[in-house]
Amino acid sequence: MKKIALITSCIFILMAAGFAVAGPHKGMPHGNQNRCDVIQSLNLSDEQTEKFKEIRAKRFEQTKGIRTEMHSKNAELDMLWKQANPDAQAIKNKMNEISDLQKQLNAISVDFRLECRGILTPEQLDRCLAEEKCGFGFSKGPGMKFDKDHKSKRLSSDKK
Repeated sequence: MKKIALITSCIFILMAAGFAVAGPHKGMPHGNQNRCDVIQSLNLSDEQTEKFKEIRAKRFEQTKGIRTEMHSKNAELDMLWKQANPDAQAIKNKMNEISDLQKQLNAISVDFRLECRGILTPEQLDRCLAEEKCGFGFSKGPGMKFDKDHKSKRLSSDKK
C-alpha cells in the first residue's frame, strides 16, 4: 500500500513539474511580442499606424470566410480519419480542398506583407530588415536559421 502511495505521489510531482515548465515564463516574449517591439522601434507616424490598422482589418475581413471554411474542412478531415475503415480517396480530396484554401490565404498574406512594406520609409524598412523580425514576414526568423544549420549539419554527416 505504501508503494502505491509513493508511486502515485511521484507521478503527481512529475506532472506538476511538467505543467510548471510548460507554462509561460515571466519576462519572456509571447507570440507577437517581438514583432510589436520591432514595430514600436520603427517610430511610425500616426498616419502609418492608422494605415497598418486599416490593412490588418481589411486582411482579417478578407480571410474570415476562408479561415472558417478551413476550420470546417479540418473538422471533416478529422472525422474521415476517425472512421473504422477510412476512405483514402475522400481523405485525399479533403486534404486537397484544405490545400487550396491555404493557397488562398498565402496569396492574401503576400499582398498584405507587400502593402505593409510599402507604408515604411526606406530608413524604417532598412532598420526592420536589419532586425530580421519585421513582423510582416520580410525575412527569416529563428526557424529558418535552425533549418539552414540543421540541413548543413545533415549534409556534412551524409558525406562521411
